Amino acid sequence: MNRSLALLCLVGCGGGSAVEPRRGGVDPVQPWPAGGATGVAAGLVPARTFVFTANASAVLPGDSTEVHPDCDGRLADSDRLDRVAVRAVYYQNNCYTDGAYNARDYLVEIGVVTSSDGSSYDAFRVHPPRSAATEFLASHHFVYYRLDAAEDHTLYALEAGGVIARGRLAARDLVAGDYAQLPIDASALGAPAVYFVSAEPVSSLTAVSDKVAGALLAQTALGDVELYQHSVDGIPFDTRTGFDQGPSTWGNTYSNPRHFFPVELVDGTLGVVWQDTSSSKVWVTTTDPTLTQQRGTAVENPGADLLAAAASDGASNVYLLFVQAGDGAADNVARTARLVRVELATGAVAEESVDTSPDGLNLTTFGSTNVASMAYANGRLGLTIGRTMHRSPDGLNHQGGIAVVFDAATLKVVINHGQTSGHSFENVLTARGGAFHAIDLGDNYPRGVHLHRFDDTRRDSAIVYTFKTQHGTSEASPAGAVYPVYAELSGAQTFYQWSNDNATYTELGGLVEDADGYTVVFTSEESGGRALDNRRTGASLNDPRNIGLVRVRHDFEAYSTWGSTVSDQLVLSSGASETGGFYAFGGDWTEQRNAGVVWLTGYDDLAKANASRVRAVGLADGNVVILWEEWTPTSYVTTWGLKVDPLGNVVTSAVELGAAVRLGRRDDVLVRGNDVYLVGGRAAERALEIIVLRGP
Repeated sequence: MNRSLALLCLVGCGGGSAVEPRRGGVDPVQPWPAGGATGVAAGLVPARTFVFTANASAVLPGDSTEVHPDCDGRLADSDRLDRVAVRAVYYQNNCYTDGAYNARDYLVEIGVVTSSDGSSYDAFRVHPPRSAATEFLASHHFVYYRLDAAEDHTLYALEAGGVIARGRLAARDLVAGDYAQLPIDASALGAPAVYFVSAEPVSSLTAVSDKVAGALLAQTALGDVELYQHSVDGIPFDTRTGFDQGPSTWGNTYSNPRHFFPVELVDGTLGVVWQDTSSSKVWVTTTDPTLTQQRGTAVENPGADLLAAAASDGASNVYLLFVQAGDGAADNVARTARLVRVELATGAVAEESVDTSPDGLNLTTFGSTNVASMAYANGRLGLTIGRTMHRSPDGLNHQGGIAVVFDAATLKVVINHGQTSGHSFENVLTARGGAFHAIDLGDNYPRGVHLHRFDDTRRDSAIVYTFKTQHGTSEASPAGAVYPVYAELSGAQTFYQWSNDNATYTELGGLVEDADGYTVVFTSEESGGRALDNRRTGASLNDPRNIGLVRVRHDFEAYSTWGSTVSDQLVLSSGASETGGFYAFGGDWTEQRNAGVVWLTGYDDLAKANASRVRAVGLADGNVVILWEEWTPTSYVTTWGLKVDPLGNVVTSAVELGAAVRLGRRDDVLVRGNDVYLVGGRAAERALEIIVLRGP
C-alpha cells in the first residue's frame, strides 16, 4: 500500500508547541536562507570552565539502607558527610550491606565548584568503592543529598572542565530538609566524579539564539572544535549514559542500534533524525547553515515502532525505516516493518509496508544488538540490516545481515540480495557513483570484516580482515558430536577441534570509497601485530583494542577469495600479514589470512587503554579523519582524532579532543567538505548536541 500518514510539523526554535496536522501531511517546511554549508555562528566563545576544590573528606562504609518495606531505612551518621550520604538500595529480598553482595567504603569529598565567570556551588566528589563485593554485586549504593527547599533542582556533573546535567529532581518528589536519592550509582563508578545540585540552570555554553547554546571547545591541529546544544521537545537518547558499556562486555551485547541520523538537506540545511525515548515519536530536526536556528517535524508513531534507519536524498526528502518492537522469534512471528518518506518541501508523506516474511526481510526481531544502515543514490535506497530470522529447519532462529535495494519513489523493493554475513551485529553503508558500498561484521560465514558493493542488479563481496577464534573446551559440541583434542592450541587449558565463537573482538569504524579503492577502518584486538592467536581468547577482552586500517583495490571482486583469507593482490596498503585458522562448528578446518593491516594506535595495556567507538570518514582533500574514544575495559577516558591518507600514512598525528566530544556506539558521522559533524543527545537537558570539527 501507499498511503498518507499524519504527522505534526512544529516550526520554530526548539520545535515549539504541537499544532493540529493537515490531513495527508503537514504544512511545508521552508528551506533556510542560503548561507553555505559551512556557516559559523558569529561570536562563538570558549566554554566556561569549572574547577572543584575539596575542603573535607570521609570514607562512608555503606551500612545504611533505603526506605523500603524489606529494609530498615536507617541512615547512620558514619554514612553521611555534610549534605551527602550513601545508602544501599533494595535487591530481590533485601538491602545488602555486609560486603558479600554489595560494594563498600566510598570516599566522598565535599567542597566548592567555581566557574570561570565567578559563580560558585556547593559540590562533592564521589570515588569508586574501595571494596568490591566478595560474592557478586546485588544491592547497589546510591548517593543521597539533603535539600533545604522542595523545589525543582538539577543534578550537574563536571565533565572535561565543563558541566553537564545528569538528572532532574522534581519538587513534588522532595521534602525540605530530607535526603533525596540522586541518580548516582556509586557502586558502578569507574572513576571519581564531581557533582553539584542547583535550582538555577547552569551551563558551560553561551546562548546564541532562543533555543541554542554553543561554545568553542578547542583549537587543534585537526581544526577548531565547536559545540551547539539545541533544546528540543521530547527526550533524546543520551549518548553518554544510554549505552555505557565498555569493550570488556562479552560477545555481541557490546553493540547498540543507531540513535541519531544526520542527513544532508537543501541549501546547507542539516537534518537530524531521532526518536523520542519517552513518546516514540520520530523527529526530523533541521538547522540553518550556522547551526543556530532550528525547526522540528514530529512523525507520529502510535504503534511505538522502532526507528531502525534513516536517510535523505540531499534535497528535501527524508526516508525512515520503522520496525515493530518486540521479540517475535519465540513464536516465529514476523515483526511488521514500514518505509516512510517525508517530503519536507511539500508536507506530503507516503508509507509502504515492507515484507518481513521468510521470503522478504526474514525478520522476527530487531533489538538492542542489531544495527541497520540506509543510504540514497540515484533514486534508490540501499539498506543493510542485521536481524533475527524466522525459525530454520534446525529449530533455531538464526541471526544474520541482509542487503536490499528499494525504489525511492514507490518505496517498493527492487532487489533483495540476501544474506551478507552470518551473525552480523554491525554494519556501515555509504553511497557513491550510483552504487552502495558497505561493510558488516560477521562471526561466521565468513568470519571477519566483509566488504560489499551492490546496486539494482548485483552484489560483490570480499573478506578484508579476519580475527581469532575461541575453540571448544569439551570434546562434545552443543550438537552432540565428539571431536579430538586440539593439541597445537592446548596447554593449561585443553581445547578441542570445534568452535562456536560468537565474539568478534572487533568493532567497525568506517568505509571510505574513492575512484582508486576502499579504505576500511576498524578496531580489533592485536598483540605484537598479531590478531589470529587463538590462545588469546576465552575472555571478554584479551588484548588491547587498537585501530587497524586496510586499503583494498576498487575491483576487489576480481581478487576476493573463498572463506576468510585475504590475498596480497587484494590489498593496496603495506602492513602486517599473518596466517591462521580455526576448526568450525562442524569440525572442518577454516584457513585465515590477513594482509596489509596498518595498525594506527599502539595501546599495549588493556587495563589502561583501548580504542572504542571508532569512526572514519573521507574528507574533500582526499584524506581520512579517524575519531575514537579511549576506554579502560569498563570506563570512558577521553576522545581522540587522527588524520591519515587512504593508505594509512599519518598526515596529522593523534590529537586529544577531550571528554566533551563523545561518540555514540554506532551513530554515523556526516562530512561537508573538510568539516566533520557529530550528533548526540543529552537526555537530562532535553537537547541535541551537534559537534563540528572544522577542517583547517
